[in-house]
Amino acid sequence: MKVHLDFVTNSSTASYVMLGFEIPKDFDFFRAVERLGRGDFDPDEAEDLFYEVVVRKDFHADVLHEDGLARGQHVIGKFIARVCSDDCAGSKIVDFADFQESVEAMRERLGLDTPVKVYTGIMAA
Repeated sequence: MKVHLDFVTNSSTASYVMLGFEIPKDFDFFRAVERLGRGDFDPDEAEDLFYEVVVRKDFHADVLHEDGLARGQHVIGKFIARVCSDDCAGSKIVDFADFQESVEAMRERLGLDTPVKVYTGIMAA
């Protein structure tokens, strides 16, 4: 049997570079959704509403969770680059200051003081 020790990809993986911030494990999703004025909602659905509506639709943000991160860790931010292994990716030029401004504004609206960081890794596509 042969074992390949180098980097191996298949069509179910993607490499990413994200600028974002971690959501604390004790984050109060109910208060966050309420604070951002999302109206009446079922308190049991606060976390789902937070990620699906507030983060993705209101902030136009991306979410990393558990895939390539520590178990239970969630990161909100913007993908600077995301390349699936079956893509023929060309080059991409981005204005880092625009990404940083956008991500810091999201963090401030949520009332968080967790640091903004660059996250890289491989995730399921």
